[in-house]
Amino acid sequence: MDKNLKASIFAILAALLYSFSSPFSKVLLSSFPPTLLAGVLYLGAVIGTSTIFLTSKNKERERIDKSDMVYVVLMVILDIAAPVFMMKGLSITRSENASLLGNFEIVATALIAFLFFREKVSKKSVIAILLITLSSFILSYKKSTSFFLDKGSLLIILATC
Repeated sequence: MDKNLKASIFAILAALLYSFSSPFSKVLLSSFPPTLLAGVLYLGAVIGTSTIFLTSKNKERERIDKSDMVYVVLMVILDIAAPVFMMKGLSITRSENASLLGNFEIVATALIAFLFFREKVSKKSVIAILLITLSSFILSYKKSTSFFLDKGSLLIILATC
């Protein structure tokens, strides 16, 4: 099979599976507490990544330097916190809202790349980032007599960051 075709199939499959994650998790949250479900999701990611690692033909790996350990520890902490925030947020908001708010990850990634790694951002990208931010804000707004943002939506946005 052509390498580009195979990569495209995997990308589409990943997008499809990701699109089912919030509604499916919302159903499971009726039977499991948010932190337990977050742990199960994290365990699934470990099993999937380990399977790919163990079955990979390319056995050359880069070593982690001691200077990178701060980043590695921070990454592990954030990778544990993100699913917890996501499941807690999903438990108190609608699944369709959570699915759409997942797109805020694009904004977070772009801002991190721009602020910390000095990546260039085109005008089109800035417009897209602003539109995603605006739509996330609109989805998070809760009608009341005063300005108020939904706690579940804020937890989901925090998880994407």
